[in-house]
Amino acid sequence: MRYFVGIDSGHTCTTAVIADDTGSLLGMGHTASIGTIREPADAERGRRLVAEALVTATKMANLENAQFAVACLGLQGNQKVMESFLEPFIPVEHLIFSVGRRLALYSVTMGKPGIVVAAGTESYAFGRNELGEEASTGGWGLPGGDEGSSTWIGQMALNTICHSADMREDSGRLLPALLTHFEATDLQHLLRVTLESGRTRADMAAIAEVVSKEAAAGDASAARLLRCAGTELAVLSITLINRLNMADTGVVVGTTGDVFRAGRTVLHAFRARLKKAVPGAIIVAPRLPASVSAALIAMEFLNITPDDALTERLQSSMIRLGTSKY
Repeated sequence: MRYFVGIDSGHTCTTAVIADDTGSLLGMGHTASIGTIREPADAERGRRLVAEALVTATKMANLENAQFAVACLGLQGNQKVMESFLEPFIPVEHLIFSVGRRLALYSVTMGKPGIVVAAGTESYAFGRNELGEEASTGGWGLPGGDEGSSTWIGQMALNTICHSADMREDSGRLLPALLTHFEATDLQHLLRVTLESGRTRADMAAIAEVVSKEAAAGDASAARLLRCAGTELAVLSITLINRLNMADTGVVVGTTGDVFRAGRTVLHAFRARLKKAVPGAIIVAPRLPASVSAALIAMEFLNITPDDALTERLQSSMIRLGTSKY
């Protein structure tokens, strides 16, 4: 029996999974997010967090002394730095790396052609066509990009309430809702709290959560912002589909990230815009989390085909291990 490791470090946590060559998940471990590793100074924290996640997974799998066949790491940062601190640490025959965008694509297509559109604190589309060509759109970060992300929604919400103060548009209930959430006394105070004190992606994402709640409660201005987000995300995917010459192929388009999970408004707007441009697009949800996608890529490295039967075993194992969020 051969064993495989998949590790993903997203914005919220680091997850390690262990699978065997039949597609059964045997163990899983979680710890804090490593973040982006660029310098050797980041290595010690990264090593410690990967160790914590992997130890938990190996204990659950009862494989503390196992030699792994392949480990695939979907981490952010400099690959040479990651290799230097991880290769001696993980007992593995082959250590490979994959960008997070490819993990997201595998979570939808299991390596087959298609695209994935991700909308969390950042937004991007990534895809692969029948020729094996890969490309991406978006992900440039604010102010240059990330349209449709929670960060972008937060920024647009602040723009809207400032425009409303100038009587340029109606912001509905957004201002009182945001004042309450941030315990601010007025618009100027709110802007100081959210901008002048050092805006972060998390701050903007918190604003987006307020927008989603107000949209669900029937606020028209909040709903309009979410529709705009859905449309922007559709444009990302349409641009990529055309770049990869997939518009006439019945392309599979996966949607992932907290923005798509915020309610139907975003997804409805996304679907309407995408279907208008690419009628044959097949919109789906992910079938696997990124950490399991990493394990799948590790298996593929040794020519284990990620077919439907293997995917179904991975999904069944996820339920047994008590995880389903992706």
